Amino acid sequence: MQATHTQDRDPIVFRQHLRQEQNRGRLDSSYYALAPAIETYLWQRETALLFQMGDAVEVLKRSLAFCVALLEYQKKIVLGRHGSTTTPPSPAVTATLIQLEEWSFSFCWDLKRAAQAYLQQYTLSQQQQQQLQPKGTPSSRHPLQHHISA
Repeated sequence: MQATHTQDRDPIVFRQHLRQEQNRGRLDSSYYALAPAIETYLWQRETALLFQMGDAVEVLKRSLAFCVALLEYQKKIVLGRHGSTTTPPSPAVTATLIQLEEWSFSFCWDLKRAAQAYLQQYTLSQQQQQQLQPKGTPSSRHPLQHHISA
């Protein structure tokens, strides 16, 4: 599997390429063992870059998508080992599925708490910037806010 220049820069295209290769049957079993690690690495790199860019909303969107994708992938693996969709899973499989659900809830809760902390910090920094501006100085607003309020 050879990566193109675009795939080196765009994790979404890279993921689509992996899925295409998987659907064509070109990926061996080693990919399945590495898939969660690859997804985690890509998510960490994306969110770090998005945080540096100040795009917290996109961080939240991608984090939620990451959680859903990884949860579904892990559930598919666990249920694939079970082998049957008509018979109820064994207690061990059920326990594993419950652990996966617990992980997803924990992940989402941590994401919510991180978002709250980020928003509180952002609000505090905005208030401090406003206090430091001399009176009578126009506040720094986004250029589009001028057109919207006019």
